[in-house]
Amino acid sequence: MIHELKSQGGVSKAHSTSNSPIWPANKSDGEWRLTVAYRGLNEVTPLLSTAMLDMVEVQYELESKAVKWYTTIDFAMHFSPFLWQ
Repeated sequence: MIHELKSQGGVSKAHSTSNSPIWPANKSDGEWRLTVAYRGLNEVTPLLSTAMLDMVEVQYELESKAVKWYTTIDFAMHFSPFLWQ
C-alpha cells in the first residue's frame, strides 16, 4: 500500500520536525487504511495559548481589584450578515 502511494506521488519521504509516522492497518472487511501516530509529535509540540480569555480568570481578576465599573459585550450576533433592529 505504501509503495503504491509512493509510486503515485501520494506520499514521499520527508525530514521535518512535524513528521508523524503512518502505519497501514487491516480493516475487518479486509481492506487497508492508513493510521497516523501523532503521540511523538504531540509530546514535542508546544501548547498554544487560547485565542479567547479564560472568563473565570477574568472574573477573578475583576473581583480581586477595587474597581467601580466594568461592562460586558455580547458578541453572539457580531458576524451576522443581517441588520438587526
